[in-house]
Amino acid sequence: MESKSIARKLSLRIAVVTIFGLMILISLSVWQLIGALKNALNGEFQTISEQNAIIVQDIIAKNFMTIENLDSFMSNTYNEVSNLHQSELDYIYESEIYNVPISTPNYLAESYFINNAITTLLHSSADIVELGVYFEPYAFENTIHTYGFHMTQAQARSRNYTPMRAYSEYQNDEFYRQTISEKTAQMFLPELQDDGRVLNYISVPIVYEGEAKGVVVARMLTTSFDIIKSTDERYPSMVGLVLSNDLLRIYDSSSLDSVLVSLSDTLDDKSIAEVEDKISKGRAFYLDTKNASGAEYIRYFSPIEVLDDIWWSSVRLDSEDYLKDVVSATVMLVMVAVIILVVMVMITSGLIRKMLSPINSVVAAAESVTSGNLNIHIDYTADDEIGVLADTFRRMADMLKAIIGETDVTLSEIASGDLTTTANLRANYPGEFYPIKQSMIEISETLTDTLNKINFTADQVGQGSTTIAEGATTLAQGSAEQSEIIENFIKSTGNIGEAISQTREQVEETTKLS
Repeated sequence: MESKSIARKLSLRIAVVTIFGLMILISLSVWQLIGALKNALNGEFQTISEQNAIIVQDIIAKNFMTIENLDSFMSNTYNEVSNLHQSELDYIYESEIYNVPISTPNYLAESYFINNAITTLLHSSADIVELGVYFEPYAFENTIHTYGFHMTQAQARSRNYTPMRAYSEYQNDEFYRQTISEKTAQMFLPELQDDGRVLNYISVPIVYEGEAKGVVVARMLTTSFDIIKSTDERYPSMVGLVLSNDLLRIYDSSSLDSVLVSLSDTLDDKSIAEVEDKISKGRAFYLDTKNASGAEYIRYFSPIEVLDDIWWSSVRLDSEDYLKDVVSATVMLVMVAVIILVVMVMITSGLIRKMLSPINSVVAAAESVTSGNLNIHIDYTADDEIGVLADTFRRMADMLKAIIGETDVTLSEIASGDLTTTANLRANYPGEFYPIKQSMIEISETLTDTLNKINFTADQVGQGSTTIAEGATTLAQGSAEQSEIIENFIKSTGNIGEAISQTREQVEETTKLS
C-alpha cells in the first residue's frame, strides 16, 4: 500500500521536478559564478599587473631623476662658465680627483658630483649601487683631457672613488657610446655580476647647446623590483615579471637564473604568436598560455613606459591555481544545492504526507462501505478538497443507510402481507437510486393487483366447483344406470352367442347329412 500511496508518488514526482529544476538552476548559477569569479580574478590580477607597472615605472623614474640632477647641475655650470671671460675664471682650487687646478665653477660641480654620489649610494632605500660621471676630452675642464670617475657603495662609505685615467677606458663602453651618440637618456638590459647581483645601466647625456659633453651613469639593482606584488598565499604559483618589449626577462621573482631568458623560449608557438600580437597593440591584456612542456598559465600584461621604449609588467599564474577558487566555489554551490534539495524533498514529503493523511480515513471508510458496513466515522472536517470528500462520504453513507434501512423494512412488511407500506417511504432516493423506490412501489401495486385477481378467481372457482359437484352427482347416477344396461346387454349378447353357436352346429350337422 505504501508504494502505491499518493503521498509517495507525489513526493517522488515533486522530487524529480525539483531536481530537474535545481539542476538547471545550478548549471546557470555555476556558469554565472564561474564567469563572475573569472572576471573578479582577472580584474584583480590585471590590477596587480598595472600596479606593478606603476611601481616599476616609478622606481626607474626616481633613479633617472637622481642622475638627471647631476646633468642639470652641470648644464647650469656650463651656462655660468660661458657667461665669464677666460680672464675672469680663477683657478685657486685643485680638482679633488686629479689634483690639478680647475676653475671655481668646475670645482663646485665636482664637489656636487662627489657629494651627490655619496648621498645617493648610501641612502637607506638606494636602488643605485654604482654611479659614474664621464666626459668627452676637455669637455669638463679645458686643461684636462680625460675627466671621469666611478664610485661604488663600498667606496662611498670612505669617500673614495675610481678616477678615469684615459678616455679609452670608457669611450667604447655601450652605455657611454650609445648615450653620447643618441644624446638621449638610455636604459640598458641587466647584467649578471660575478657576485650574483643583477644590475641595470641607466644613463643620461650631459648636453649643452646641442653638443654631448659627457654622460652620467648609474647602475641599479634589479632586486629593487622586489617590492612589486609577486606573491599571494592564496596562489602559491603566482610570479611577478618585468619584460622588455622583446620579451626578455628583466626581472623574475621566481629565479635570478631566468633573467635575460626570453619568454618566447618557454612558450609554445601558438602562445608566442598571441602574446606578440597583443604586445604590438601596446595595451594591457591577459590571456591563457601554454609552455612548450605543456604546462598551462594565465598571464596578465601591463605596459611600462621606459623612456621611449615599452617594457611590460607581467603576473603569471598556474591555470589550476587560478581555477581552484572557481572549482571550490562550484563544489560548495553544488553541495549546498544538494543539501537544500534533500531538505526540500524531506520537508515537502512530510508536508504532503501530513496533508494527505486524512485521505487514509476516507479510504478506510470506502473500504468499509465496500464490505457492507455503512457505520463509518470520519473526523476530518477541514474546508478543503479532502474535507469535501469526507463530508460526501458521510452523507453518502447516511443516504445508503436510509435507503437500505427503508428498503429492508418495506420488503419485510410486504413479505408479511402489508402491501400498503410503500405509502410510508420517506428516504431520499437521488439519481439512479430512484428506480429502487419506484420498483418497490410497483412491486407493491403489482402484488396488490395480483392478489385481487387471485381473490376474484377464487370466488369464480368456488362457484364453478359447486356446479361441477352437482354435475358429478348426476353423472354418477347416469353411470350406474348405464352399468345396469351394459350388464343386461352383456347378458343378451351372451345368449345370442350361444344361439349362434347352436345354429352353427346345426348347420354343420345338416351339411354332413346332405
